[in-house]
Amino acid sequence: MLREDYQCRQCQAFFIPFNEDIQCPRCMVRATEDAIEEHAQFILDLVLVMQLNKARKGVFIPEQWPIGLLVNSVQLLMFEMFDALEQEKPKNKKKFFEKNIKSMALEGGDEFDGHLLDIALAVLELRIERGLDCINGN
Repeated sequence: MLREDYQCRQCQAFFIPFNEDIQCPRCMVRATEDAIEEHAQFILDLVLVMQLNKARKGVFIPEQWPIGLLVNSVQLLMFEMFDALEQEKPKNKKKFFEKNIKSMALEGGDEFDGHLLDIALAVLELRIERGLDCINGN
């Protein structure tokens, strides 16, 4: 897992450049190639941790989780959201994520909400690819 957060080289906003399409949510500058490479495993690692937690405890959210870094806070938010997703079983997952991201917002305001949605959708996509998503809907 990541040990430090990435800051935009132009505006210093924190974000997670997990693929080459991800730009800074504040100023739209792309991350460096090194940063993208370092964060490329973020979604896969997150899905694996989620599955490990689910297998051990029956829920995605672990009993303890470190906070302090943006990546830790984002992971915790994803654990909580995917647990809620399984409980509520919404027909439209994207709308569910949008609503929950607004209510659980991290520092960064509205500009960061789109970034969190990108992460949630990437996690969902990988879970579907691996046959781990058992909730019907979009």
